[in-house]
Amino acid sequence: MVLDVVVYAVARLLLVVVLTAAIFGIGRLIGITEFPIVVALLFAIVLALPLGIWVFAPLRDRATASMARFDQRRRADREQLRARLRGGAAPAATSDAGAGPAATSDAGAGPAATSDAGAAPAATSDAGAAPAATSDADGPATE
Repeated sequence: MVLDVVVYAVARLLLVVVLTAAIFGIGRLIGITEFPIVVALLFAIVLALPLGIWVFAPLRDRATASMARFDQRRRADREQLRARLRGGAAPAATSDAGAGPAATSDAGAGPAATSDAGAAPAATSDAGAAPAATSDADGPATE
């Protein structure tokens, strides 16, 4: 995955370098001696954006497909982890051909997960809560 994306990025950068050199060289050839390299670079970036999309379409498609495969694998791994955390059987991964089943023994495991396993822990601060009723031994309950 990373290699496809790196190849695409390097190809796009090399296109900018080549266009910068070409623009700078053409500027020198037509007699502009005070042609700033920064101007050539900016023109090259503007030209390379659409040109790179068109010229490097196969590289872009390969990088996109590679990222999609990585994302699909990551989602499957995340779902498998969530299933294990819920205490249910983990769904079988399709890309792990020949892998044995996951261990299901809970010997020595901690307490079982409750129905709110994915919920955030309760807040310990009373900053936004309404005040609780208190009772004084000498007086009535106050809020």
